[in-house]
Amino acid sequence: MPRLVKYAAVLAEWERMLSALEQNSGDFPDATNNREKLQGLLDFAKTIVVQQSQHIASKQESSRHLQAAIGNGRKVATVLRFMVKERYGNRSEKLAEFNLQPFRSRTQPPQLPPPETTAPVVPSTAAEEVQ
Repeated sequence: MPRLVKYAAVLAEWERMLSALEQNSGDFPDATNNREKLQGLLDFAKTIVVQQSQHIASKQESSRHLQAAIGNGRKVATVLRFMVKERYGNRSEKLAEFNLQPFRSRTQPPQLPPPETTAPVVPSTAAEEVQ
């Protein structure tokens, strides 16, 4: 797994290295070219960090604008849906053209005839026959 490094830590390390190289420039006469390259890259990276923060702020502002537009759009779309339903009626199949569900009653299950009831057969007793 690669080691995660924070950009700020890298830039701070470069600044410390450049500062130390500048203080000890006599010990590293051949490092002048590379030191200038690193200073240029450090300056470039700092401008990129500033741009990145500006983009983050811009993104947050854009997100707020988008949320407001979506909220307003939902309200307007709801009004338009009601207008379409009022014009065509809530049962019209024309509503499907506007991506609206027409009201359709439930299909009734087939009506089965009620079962015929027969009188229960009561067994006769011998006592009833005698009377």
